[in-house]
Amino acid sequence: MPSQLNLLRQLENREKVRITPTHYLKKWNLIFMLAALFILVLDFLILIALGKSFLTIGLIMLVSILPVFFVFYLRKHIKSTYMTGDALIFKSFDQTSKVTSLRSVRKVKTTSILGLQWTRLDYNLDGKHNSVLIVNVDFSDSTSTEHILTEAIDWSKKRKANHKPGPVAV
Repeated sequence: MPSQLNLLRQLENREKVRITPTHYLKKWNLIFMLAALFILVLDFLILIALGKSFLTIGLIMLVSILPVFFVFYLRKHIKSTYMTGDALIFKSFDQTSKVTSLRSVRKVKTTSILGLQWTRLDYNLDGKHNSVLIVNVDFSDSTSTEHILTEAIDWSKKRKANHKPGPVAV
């Protein structure tokens, strides 16, 4: 994660500032595949241990379906994120990208759970409310994702305010 001065310098020079690490979405795909494999093995072990009964099939469905819904939620909301100048660029698992201004961000909130930083970013794009989830490893000595984004948003708003045209004299 870049320091505050380095971040502002990179934004002024319109350099690419990564919020998420490289190969972020590929790593999440690997985690999702390993979780699916773990669930299949767990289902198989439950089936072997308890035999075929109505209760066993219900337990297997519960063990299988709830994580699948959670994975679908994460796949929809987790996006790879980087900034270039005033632009905030999101790339999703299906390789589609969305570009929005840093000034369109309405709320940035970070929560640390189980050694992970879960940062939710709410923004408006084309009159529609959108949200992005950024999940990073929580390093106590590094700068948080929320801090980096708020610094960039503040810089963008100040830059916009400084470039407003003055009053028009006739």
